[in-house]
Amino acid sequence: MSAALALPEPAEPLSIGVATLLPDGRLEGPRGFILLDQRVAALLRLLAISAGRVVSRSELQTAVGDISFPAREGCPKLRPVDAAVTALRSVLELLGCSGAGIRTVDGVGYLMKMRKRK
Repeated sequence: MSAALALPEPAEPLSIGVATLLPDGRLEGPRGFILLDQRVAALLRLLAISAGRVVSRSELQTAVGDISFPAREGCPKLRPVDAAVTALRSVLELLGCSGAGIRTVDGVGYLMKMRKRK
């Protein structure tokens, strides 16, 4: 089992495909920006700096702490990390960030793939 990744301090902007994650948690893309919750921004940062490598759910949970989402009627209950990744996918799509994709690796975790900026 691998050791948990240490998250770098968000002192500088981080390029994520055609998007940029700013230190204040703002994610800017071709269609605008959104301010992410601190823990969700940390999860995205970890996936981005680990692009091309599968990051386990336990690594993500350890690195970002307790992420909780309110239950919604009619929605299946998701594990907190899974719910955060689902939310990130929606945000990336909304902002027009098709160059950054988060793929589920069944039974393991998540893999972020990024296309280079043109």
